[in-house]
Amino acid sequence: MALLPVLWGSSKIDFTQPFAATALPCFAGTMLLVCFLLLYVTLERVKSRADAGRVSNPGDSPSFTKAADGTVSIAEYDAVKVKEARQQLIVSACIGGALYFKMGYTHPLLAMCVMQPMQLVDNKAIWIYLLGRDGPEYARPWSPPGGTNPLQQWAERKKQEAEAAEAARKAKNE
Repeated sequence: MALLPVLWGSSKIDFTQPFAATALPCFAGTMLLVCFLLLYVTLERVKSRADAGRVSNPGDSPSFTKAADGTVSIAEYDAVKVKEARQQLIVSACIGGALYFKMGYTHPLLAMCVMQPMQLVDNKAIWIYLLGRDGPEYARPWSPPGGTNPLQQWAERKKQEAEAAEAARKAKNE
């Protein structure tokens, strides 16, 4: 919802004017740099704290090195989540920058200026490592950003049902 007023307000700006044409990429670059620095500082704090606690059921990720019991360390889990946010920031910056500089579209840069900071506000690692928050709402594993997506929940249910059917078939054959 925060994006709608920004896009509506952008229609009132004439981006053919030299000041507006210069200010938009400068502001977007500054905003992305601040977001990147926040993620960098968070990742450094994750590494320096090196929390050896364990996260059970961390989800499937090729970045995790799971122990025999299926857990990963808190430091590794948090570092992977911060790196995922950094990767998402870089990819969106590349796409938005390419659309702006190659085709002259202003809306992707405007959307990034609003959406990237909002995504960082939702990142629980930033709340824990930069703002010092703790509590049950910050318990790991964190739900993914699409965790309340009904289609994703349906796919997870079907995956679990298939695994259960496979286990039952193997038990029946033995």
